[in-house]
Amino acid sequence: MVRVNVNDKIELKSPNSSVVNRLVINCKSSTFDEAKREWQLEDIVDKTSDRFKNKCCLCHNCSLKYNFIIFNPNTEKFMHVGSTCIIRFGLIDGNIDFESGAAIINNFIDEKYYTTEIRASVSSVMFMRPEGGALKNFHELLKSYFEMKGINNPTQTQLLQLCYGERWTEVLKDPFKPHWIMNIWKNPGSIETVKTKKVHKDPVFKEGTTLGHKTRKSQVYAHSAGRSDIYNVQKHVVNNS
Repeated sequence: MVRVNVNDKIELKSPNSSVVNRLVINCKSSTFDEAKREWQLEDIVDKTSDRFKNKCCLCHNCSLKYNFIIFNPNTEKFMHVGSTCIIRFGLIDGNIDFESGAAIINNFIDEKYYTTEIRASVSSVMFMRPEGGALKNFHELLKSYFEMKGINNPTQTQLLQLCYGERWTEVLKDPFKPHWIMNIWKNPGSIETVKTKKVHKDPVFKEGTTLGHKTRKSQVYAHSAGRSDIYNVQKHVVNNS
């Protein structure tokens, strides 16, 4: 996952007039201190996304590696900004210093990560006998998400909203999925599973090789999936605006 490293040598700054104007023009409030509280974190994207913008909408830094997309529900406006601007200028309610600002951003990144992973893998466990590894991984993702949110006993509605997003009301009508999701959460050990199957490739013989000699078959494991670079644990966001 992306992590924001806070450089404690950088001090909080009062915005210059250009930054103030760029923010306030997209807000209901006319003062910067009130306007900056109107925003909420909406998404994070990297250079591979069609939504990525190279320039921070506030400070106009042109070397961004990531965009934090913030949304103002009062005006329905979006802005693409860097993490440093969010922290430095105290954007988002509850952001009062570097530590709280970084915590808000990192908690948001964690939530986006777990939500993305859960929704990408929920279909792999929607069987009476899911693959054992897939079930274990899915349950661990659910546990991590709700621990992060401080929820010990999620409701069926909360589970469906997490797993299916806006489609959750449609899935609620399904005769199987709502009860199965709750069963996975409460009693994963009671679910019969199957082992991951190995798919064997036939050996490929090249001209000039001896056919009578033993070769090992290469193995391809099922249930593999690529993941977006944005959640690579090796990546960091450092002073990107």
